[in-house]
Amino acid sequence: MDDGQRRLLGHAFAWGTTALMYWLVVRPILEMAALDFELVIVNQYELDAASLDAIPYGRAVVRWGPLPLILAGVLHTAYRAQTRWTSVLGPLALTSTKARVAVGLLVGLPFLVSIVPLAVALAVLVAVEVFTWVEWHLDVDPAVEWAFAIVPTVAVPCLLWAAWRTVRSFRDKPLRVTPARGPVQMTLRFLGALPGVVLLIASIGLALATVPQASRVVGTDGGATFAEHCGQCHFRTAPLSYSKTPFEWGLTVERMRVKMPGVISDGERERIHDFLINVRSTSEPSAMRTRCARCHGSTWRQWERRPRAEWEGLVNRMARWSPDYYRQPVAAQIIEQLDTVLGDEDATVGLPAETWSRFQRVGEACQACHSIGWNMDLYRERDRSAARAMVARMSQKMVEPLSPEEIESITDSWLDLTRDEAEFRRLFPHDRPEPAPSKAAYTERAPQRGY
Repeated sequence: MDDGQRRLLGHAFAWGTTALMYWLVVRPILEMAALDFELVIVNQYELDAASLDAIPYGRAVVRWGPLPLILAGVLHTAYRAQTRWTSVLGPLALTSTKARVAVGLLVGLPFLVSIVPLAVALAVLVAVEVFTWVEWHLDVDPAVEWAFAIVPTVAVPCLLWAAWRTVRSFRDKPLRVTPARGPVQMTLRFLGALPGVVLLIASIGLALATVPQASRVVGTDGGATFAEHCGQCHFRTAPLSYSKTPFEWGLTVERMRVKMPGVISDGERERIHDFLINVRSTSEPSAMRTRCARCHGSTWRQWERRPRAEWEGLVNRMARWSPDYYRQPVAAQIIEQLDTVLGDEDATVGLPAETWSRFQRVGEACQACHSIGWNMDLYRERDRSAARAMVARMSQKMVEPLSPEEIESITDSWLDLTRDEAEFRRLFPHDRPEPAPSKAAYTERAPQRGY
């Protein structure tokens, strides 16, 4: 391959990479950012703080303002990445200083105009993907409001710094050896570079915060269908104020179809559903992280493997005490993820198979109505006949009462299970029994509760 062919290949690589990046990454992210900026304007309009006339201009600024600078930066990087093996320089390397300044103004000025609405749109991405979880995890009510206050403040200088570095990189200076400097000079240079380092770290943090959301946008092809159909009855951005499971979004889209028959076809329903899942949905791994890992951290990776039925029982026990955060679709996602990463139908949690099977039967019989360890402290102090009488009373409340043999078996298994409280907590985590009443209180409550 001669030099001319290598240069031609280098140009094709640079421009092809830029076109591919635009189509697969830049375009869908800017489209979603423009839609998120529209969501902000609509929400402010409902608070009498903004006009809807700003929507078309804001969308255009967010969609097209950053584009020249981003594409110029990608193109320049693509040329710089392959100059050694193609010996080809980018167009800017062959132009005069005045031409470079003109190009810098051409790509930089639209970016400056778009920087504030773009930062606001990024704040929405971060708020939906990150700060909503932080608000719930830390029980900090104004967390989302903090996002809108802090993220644009950080994003604006970060974006400006990125723009400056991109335009500055248009100067293709040759590498040179820097002479050694003394400690005072090095300290001064370090202090001078410190603001840039802080902005770089903030930029990386902001980028990492938006990656999960941006990764969902890439490949989404239902945005146009969503924008066309979902604004016929209400502000089209209204659904983007919520984050739901795929199952819940399916119910929402179907409910809209019933309200407006004939407006959304089957194919359009699927595209809208896929779009909403991509941009405003909780995946199975993130559902488990936001519910389980918020307390357990990374220690969940060391949990013992369990059969799927045990994971279902554990999640359902949590749902009994926190039904809002563990509502049925979310609970189903968590169970699916736990079964995927830690499921094992043959697991016995370190017990003999026969013993584990007996304890599982206790869980199946008890936890459908109340905690498994209900009043275990009280019955630990009484003889077996009291525990058997309790199991028999519970059996009478079941749709399918236990047989006499099952009553005897479950009584013995339940007493064995609750004899060691620490072992019980290990076998049935998150089982939260009611406080054990005193004997006098138990006698008083018995007639009222049907014991």
